[in-house]
Amino acid sequence: MSRYTFADCLSWPERERMELVDGEVIVMAPPTQIYQAVVMEVSWQFANFSELSKIFES
Repeated sequence: MSRYTFADCLSWPERERMELVDGEVIVMAPPTQIYQAVVMEVSWQFANFSELSKIFES
């Protein structure tokens, strides 16, 4: 079995979702729509919290 390095990763296509773990390549599935919706909601909640924190610091 081949062991890969980070230098090898740099030559691979960027559109592929892969991880390099202990020299082994792990191909990752693309994110689902549900996952993306959850990430977006969490991002909005952090942004809202950040804005509220600025208001109460004054």
